[in-house]
Amino acid sequence: MRCSASRRARGFTLLELLLVVGLFGVLLTIAIATFLNQRASSQDRSAQSSIRNVHTLVRSIAAENDDELPDDLVARLIVAEPSLHMRHDPDDGPTKSTGPEVISVLFDTSSREVFLAVLSMSGKCWYIRETVRFGAVYGMDEDGEANGCDAHAVGALDLPVQDSSFEHPVPVTP
Repeated sequence: MRCSASRRARGFTLLELLLVVGLFGVLLTIAIATFLNQRASSQDRSAQSSIRNVHTLVRSIAAENDDELPDDLVARLIVAEPSLHMRHDPDDGPTKSTGPEVISVLFDTSSREVFLAVLSMSGKCWYIRETVRFGAVYGMDEDGEANGCDAHAVGALDLPVQDSSFEHPVPVTP
C-alpha cells in the first residue's frame, strides 16, 4: 500500500505523457485537415453561387423575351448584376475570371449560346454553357487557375448538350 501511495504523489510517467501528447497531435491533424477541406469547399460554393446568380439572370432575360436571348444580353447582365464584374470583350483585355466576383462571359450571337466561367479561390474553374432550348451544362476544371478560367476557352470546347449540375459536373478535357 505504501508503494502505491508514493507513486501517486509523483505524478504521471513519461510514457503516459507521451501517449497523451501523441493523441492530441493525431486529433489536431484530423481537425486541421477537416478545416482546410471545408475552407476549399466553401470557396467553391462561393464561386458557384456567383455563377448561378448570373445563370438565373440569363434564364430570366430569356423568359422575358419568349425564350430567346437578346443581342444586348451582356449589357443587360452588367446592369442587372452590378455586384459582379463581367469580363466579356476581348478588346478590353483578358477575359479570364480572377476570382468569385469576376465572371467571364461569352455570348455567341450566331448559336445563341451563353458561356459563363468563374474561378474559385481554391483554384477550380466552374463553368456553365447555356442553350435556352436544350438546357445547361455545368462543369468544372480542377486546374482552372493554371489553364485560365475563360468563357472563350469553354466556348471552344466540344461540350455535350445535356442538363447537369454542379453536384455532377462535366469535366473539362482539353
